[in-house]
Amino acid sequence: MKKLMSIMFAAALVLGTMGSVTQAAEPTKELTRAEVKSLIQSAKTHDDHLQLAAYYRGEATKLEADANDHVEMGAAYEKNKMGYSAKFPTMDNHCKTWAKMNRESAKSAAKMAEMHEEMAKNAK
Repeated sequence: MKKLMSIMFAAALVLGTMGSVTQAAEPTKELTRAEVKSLIQSAKTHDDHLQLAAYYRGEATKLEADANDHVEMGAAYEKNKMGYSAKFPTMDNHCKTWAKMNRESAKSAAKMAEMHEEMAKNAK
């Protein structure tokens, strides 16, 4: 878990510096859903918005990884057509659908991060 958080933070830093904001929020800990909801309601400062941006960058990274997993699972189902095609002909389509949805969600999360980075520029 610690290694995953380090990787996610590194990815958030790299992606964050690619945008217009070059300062990253201090990595304290991964925010819980409750903390994110609370921060969304109260965010006013530069650091508040950078924390939310980092959260959304992390979510985008997780969603992209999940999409890649579904692509791999779909390919595995396609390789074993004999085992699944007769009774379950859409197993690989299920994986393709989830991969597509996760990629779209990852793009949305990245956009949310960009918006919070922009808000951070205008905050104190």
